[in-house]
Amino acid sequence: MRVLEYIGTRELRWRDVPDARVVDPGDAVVRPVAATTCDLDRAVIAGRTPFPAPLQLGHECVAEVVEVGDEVSGLVAGDLVVVPWHISCGTCATCSAGAPSRCLSVPRYAMFGLPLGGAWGGLFSELVRVPWAAANLVKLPHGAEPEAFASASDNLTDAYAASSRDRRTRLVRRCSCSVAPASGCTPARSPVR
Repeated sequence: MRVLEYIGTRELRWRDVPDARVVDPGDAVVRPVAATTCDLDRAVIAGRTPFPAPLQLGHECVAEVVEVGDEVSGLVAGDLVVVPWHISCGTCATCSAGAPSRCLSVPRYAMFGLPLGGAWGGLFSELVRVPWAAANLVKLPHGAEPEAFASASDNLTDAYAASSRDRRTRLVRRCSCSVAPASGCTPARSPVR
């Protein structure tokens, strides 16, 4: 399989690596079908970050499930899923409290697409291993367009987290589905054409 790597200021390359595979029974292997970049990807490519090359890029995507481990429930090959930017177990105290980006089971800042909290690889890859798949992958509703949800794994979740700090309960009661389309709702249509 191939992965997209940053190898120096304004230099990218596709590199052949061994195929991603299920390692633990809670893993899934996914194939990204729609991805997007964020401002951090642009800063890395421009050489404006402290991250050394080479590094695999990409932390926002929708993917097709290719394979699941024996302990993964609720997901089957062919499902379309949002892959979150962060890695989390789904069961520790912070995950259970609704803060999976602060998971206690992985190093701080564990994520796809940046060498923080471990080497998890990037989502600009042909295949990706996702640990704790049942907790991490969010199944898209039938008929959802993958391109419409590619940002749901980072930009929308960051916006929600930033706007709801210390007001989470109050905000959730007033929140419309257009803020979090990965929850099974469809994004609101803009009246502007």
